[in-house]
Amino acid sequence: MISEQRTYTIPLRKAFQDKPPQRRAKTAVKAVKTFLSKHMKADEANIKLSSSLNEVIWANGARNPPAKITVVADPIESTITVRTEDEHRTPAQTTEESTEDKADEDNNDDETTDTSSQDDHDETTTDEETDEEEKDE
Repeated sequence: MISEQRTYTIPLRKAFQDKPPQRRAKTAVKAVKTFLSKHMKADEANIKLSSSLNEVIWANGARNPPAKITVVADPIESTITVRTEDEHRTPAQTTEESTEDKADEDNNDDETTDTSSQDDHDETTTDEETDEEEKDE
């Protein structure tokens, strides 16, 4: 058994194209298992799909599964666990991305603060001008 994680893009359209619309998502799930059994050289009974992968396939209902899907296959002992590529990200990668997003948000907040201070200055100038006009009258 190979102990490496592998990423595959699995074409599903040909598998469910000639099937009845009500059975297309179910056929797509079987196609994922068949594809991985061939490429990972394992029995279909030993391939376990994650719940998020199942939800992605069934997201648009039984009649309209995705045409292709990218998955990560992870052999653990005698079973192969399959999950979506997004679910596969490690917590460290997710943390790095979230800190980058927060830094971008902070930069955007600073820019909006600078423009608001300019607006306040403009309003102050107009108030002084109106006070001078009132004094002249």
